[in-house]
Amino acid sequence: MIRYSLFAVVFALLIYTFLQLDRAAIIDAIAFMNAETMILLVLIQFASFQLMAVQWGRILGSKGAKAHWNLVCILFMSAFTEGVTPSVKFGGELTKGALIKEAFKMPVKTVVAYVTMQKLISIAGIFPFLGAAIWIWRPANLHISMFIVIFGLILFVLLLLRWKHATFKRILTGITGREWLVQLVIAALIWTLFPLKGYLLAHSFGLDLSFPAMLAIVFMPYLAAMIPVTPGGIGTFEATMTAVLIGFGTEAEAALMFTLVFRFITFWLGVLTGGVITAVELSIGRSIPFKKRSSAG
Repeated sequence: MIRYSLFAVVFALLIYTFLQLDRAAIIDAIAFMNAETMILLVLIQFASFQLMAVQWGRILGSKGAKAHWNLVCILFMSAFTEGVTPSVKFGGELTKGALIKEAFKMPVKTVVAYVTMQKLISIAGIFPFLGAAIWIWRPANLHISMFIVIFGLILFVLLLLRWKHATFKRILTGITGREWLVQLVIAALIWTLFPLKGYLLAHSFGLDLSFPAMLAIVFMPYLAAMIPVTPGGIGTFEATMTAVLIGFGTEAEAALMFTLVFRFITFWLGVLTGGVITAVELSIGRSIPFKKRSSAG
């Protein structure tokens, strides 16, 4: 009974999410694109989830195709929760932790330690991009950009060194320097795909925007969307991206079309996919078990 009630709630949220889309405007904007570019952008978006699953697989020490695809499903379901909760990604992280706990049969403290570590790695990967975005948007703020990058890296190191949780320390001691480097490279690659999608989309729209400019165009809205005003930063992201595009000389109509398509590919596509996966998992009552190795690798 509980399972069917949850399914009804998820299905209702999925319908609600679909209704929030400005479908007519998105369809009109997509009409200006060629099919090859649209397919490429969708593939890159799904590749982002694949990379995140690889990152999580290495953190958790899981092996095999089944484990990988189960992690992909967990990430999509987390994206769905993030899209319907105004909580600066907390809703998505909570869902992710709960699903990993169930799949691996882990204690809550261990799951919290893993989620915290992955988030620290992700934050360490984005700080250089945020610093570059602020500098490109306002070159006079170079000192602020450098401060953000240096502060972020120092904070990352201090948190790792000063974390007093015994479980967290045990996990850290099992990770080699090479693995830390691999994790940071994966995080940087995931974040690099974000402006790459924007650059390819701009090219498809015929917008004369460089890749460095795209760093500011995609990461400034990302910063704005972190403010927990609406679920998933809906509205905040779009308004900020449109304003930044106009600031780079893009006409208002073209800026709005770009924003709608970019947001659909990088956010709504994952939310809708996660909603469908969540509804399917609840409807068939299937668990997501897979094996875990004894140490991270």
